[in-house]
Amino acid sequence: YMANWCSIGAELVCFDGREAETLYQKLLADKTEADKLDRGFYIGSDRYFFDSILELNCDTVTLNGSVKWGFTDDEIFAFIKHLKSVVPIKSAEIKYEETGCFIYGCFSYEDGILYDTYLPESCFPDYDEETYYEQLEQLLSTNSQTKIIGEV
Repeated sequence: YMANWCSIGAELVCFDGREAETLYQKLLADKTEADKLDRGFYIGSDRYFFDSILELNCDTVTLNGSVKWGFTDDEIFAFIKHLKSVVPIKSAEIKYEETGCFIYGCFSYEDGILYDTYLPESCFPDYDEETYYEQLEQLLSTNSQTKIIGEV
């Protein structure tokens, strides 16, 4: 099977700038090594990160890119656990979308608990090139479902 690509936008908040710098440098080193080998980099499970852009801003590391197929609950749990093996993570927001498979939502990590807030497939709007993503964001704020994945 050819993988569907799931776009990921992760905002990882550390407790201070020093820890954010440590996390940024670790992810950057992993990305640099993977880029040399023309592959994705390891993020804690079989879900590797591709086409990544990393940024550091004060206590926050931003990671944008894509994964094949999107995250299962176990894989997003493993991703947070992997990050926490580098530095303590204060909070995280990991937006994901693979609209071809009606997948759109946001994982959030707060106070040690991992959540998934997603738009149910039945709530997806008809495709309109001009406003589709605005509609998805609006529907996510009004028609989403949230489940607790667990304590990390």
